[in-house]
Amino acid sequence: MTDSKSNLKSANIKNNAKQTAANKTNSMHEFLSNKNSSRFVTNKQPVKLVSPGEKLRQPMKREATPMKQYLTTREEKIFTNNREKKLPIGGISNLKNETKLREENTPKPTENATIKVQSNNVNLVTESKEMNKTSAKNSKDKPRAPKKSPFMKSDRKMNVYSSLVYKNKMKQEAKARREAEELAKLPKEPVKRFFAKLAPKRVIRNLFSKKGLFMILKFGAAMFLLAIIAVGGLFLYFKKDLDEIRLDQMKVTGTVNTYLDRNGQTLWEDKGDGDYRLVVDGDNISTYMRQATVAIEDRDFYNHPGVNFSALIRAALSTVTGRGVQGGSTLTQQLIKQVYFADEAGNRTVSGLPRKIKEMILALEVEKMYSKEQIITMYLNESPYGGRRNGVESAAQAYFKKSAKDLTLGESALLASIPNNPTLLSPYNTAYNKSLIERQHKTLDVMVKMGYITEEQAKAAKEEKVLESIQPESSRYTDIKAPHFVLEVKRQLEEKYGVKTMRAGGFTIKTSLDLKAQEYAEKAVANGSALMYQNGSDNISLSSVDVETGQVIAMVGSADWNKPVYGEVNASTSLLEPGSSIKPILDYAPLFKQREGANYGAGSILKDENIDNFYCAGFTGNCKLRNYTGAFYGNISIRRALANSLNIPAVKALYINGIEDSIKTAHDLGDLSYCTDTSGGLSIAIGSGCTVKPIEHANAYASLARGGVYKPLSYILEVKNGSGDVLEKWEDTSGNRVLDSQAAYMVSDILSDTSARSMVFGSLGASFGFVVPGVWTATKTGTTTTNVSTVTKDSLI
Repeated sequence: MTDSKSNLKSANIKNNAKQTAANKTNSMHEFLSNKNSSRFVTNKQPVKLVSPGEKLRQPMKREATPMKQYLTTREEKIFTNNREKKLPIGGISNLKNETKLREENTPKPTENATIKVQSNNVNLVTESKEMNKTSAKNSKDKPRAPKKSPFMKSDRKMNVYSSLVYKNKMKQEAKARREAEELAKLPKEPVKRFFAKLAPKRVIRNLFSKKGLFMILKFGAAMFLLAIIAVGGLFLYFKKDLDEIRLDQMKVTGTVNTYLDRNGQTLWEDKGDGDYRLVVDGDNISTYMRQATVAIEDRDFYNHPGVNFSALIRAALSTVTGRGVQGGSTLTQQLIKQVYFADEAGNRTVSGLPRKIKEMILALEVEKMYSKEQIITMYLNESPYGGRRNGVESAAQAYFKKSAKDLTLGESALLASIPNNPTLLSPYNTAYNKSLIERQHKTLDVMVKMGYITEEQAKAAKEEKVLESIQPESSRYTDIKAPHFVLEVKRQLEEKYGVKTMRAGGFTIKTSLDLKAQEYAEKAVANGSALMYQNGSDNISLSSVDVETGQVIAMVGSADWNKPVYGEVNASTSLLEPGSSIKPILDYAPLFKQREGANYGAGSILKDENIDNFYCAGFTGNCKLRNYTGAFYGNISIRRALANSLNIPAVKALYINGIEDSIKTAHDLGDLSYCTDTSGGLSIAIGSGCTVKPIEHANAYASLARGGVYKPLSYILEVKNGSGDVLEKWEDTSGNRVLDSQAAYMVSDILSDTSARSMVFGSLGASFGFVVPGVWTATKTGTTTTNVSTVTKDSLI
């Protein structure tokens, strides 16, 4: 019974196995008919279809690997697309390659581990339980890594690129949404929308947003780059103009300007007060002087390369913002300006920018050639310290009568404060002494900050009465002859050639002055000075002009050159009211011109009468016109009216001529300064309300003596430089005829008629002064008064 049951159970198992196998075969046939595929991969086991009689290969003892691990993203996509399109195996090379790759990596079952199923000449081979066990065992082991595809690296790059593109696209979309949201908040009308965008809050929010700050940063960077390019271009453009400047030969030299009279006698050797030393070695300059100069002029002198760009930017911003004009030049730049561009230094407008750029270029070059000590020594030897004191040694000798190496701390700080504005801060300019002391104190304070001195030293220097030790300015001109004349020549040369050029020295100037005539003129002034107490006058000047040439032969500018207050003031070139001395030039010379209608001569009659209603018309104060004697002379000839200097006929003459024509005639004859700042009224006929320079007034009379021919004043006959080259030489000219010779002769004849002026002057009209024995002399006097008509202010003859 047991055996039959066992056999029955075994037969059932076999039948079930056969049934199971048959079901699997039918399922496979159905699958193949639906998929029309020669290969496929199940979720669990790889399966292979073999043709009848094909020998089964032994499977590799490793776990099956899904095909997708052997495919790149792009290749897997191609494979899938081909399957969807039902392309046959081998339809494209990519699929063939994938199939080959799959065959090589698919495990091959063994013969004794497979079951053969025969159906329609196709053998379906499945794995047995033993194969399942082997596969399960192998699956526990770590699978072997598949071979790397040559496309994997590039595909990873493509994936990164795709990710970046996607992110960028998302950012753009987010940005677009934000902008759309912002626009949605604005009015739809274009005008309202425009002004809404300009709302302060919106503008400020946009400026300080991330985008706004980024735009500002980009704009600033662009402007900075453009500025660098522009500056570089300017440097290259102007550098070509500086090739002729030999910086390697730059040095400060000092010689003497020698002034001679027309006969070669020395009038003055322009070398300062005593030992004039423009150039000194660095060892002969006080350490305090160096430190004070660096402190007040260029604190970063020992650090910058010749140009302090931060200081230039700071100075530019200060100027633009209206906080005042600041200097941004270094000591090196100032040295370059003083040596090569002194004549252009006063130009601080936009037109002076090329000069500034050239200074910067040369300063950078100089710093490469010379040490800092050499540069500051040259600067101290070159800098102006007020007046004609050019160089620290010259200043020390002139102001303190000591060498630059012996200067004290207080004296050094004072001198270092002058070059900023040498004209105003000169110790001799007492009006600005307070400003000079304030700058000196500032210099000392900066020296303390820089560690050059202690606070105690600065305090002691501030308490020092430095200005009380300043030497008198006139001591500079020891042994000078004809000082007013020589200094006038010096002024004209500086105006013509430039202050810097003349200060460089080495010139020999031959003047028009005759030293012997000058000595006679000085004696005459000295004699007159002895009589000044008689009329209460306090000064005398004398001007002498050669009639034939217009050359100045002698000039005495004051009664005493050494007199305090105004002894050094040149009255010969100062503006003074001419009084009645203007009448021949302004009133009668034009009256004698030929004109249509009535003409006038020396015998013509003008009535001397009261014309106050006419003369004082429109004047509300005390006004009356009278002659010197107070009398009226009725009908009188022009000869007697001019010779006796009557006022009323002179006013009538000016009225007949016309004020404008009369002033023009005076200017043409040589009174160039008369009535240039005011048109004046009829009072100018008697020399009231307008002024003349006595030296020009003398030349106007010389024009009458030349018969109405004008020649300009001449002070200089010849100028030579240090090399002996002639820079200029005087040559005589024929002059310009400005007045008819007959008119000029009539005026001169009347002024030389002693009998004609006897009506008022009496015997004095023939005395010495009016008449020079043996010389035909035409003489005219002039007197002006103060507000009190009886008090004389100026007298001319």
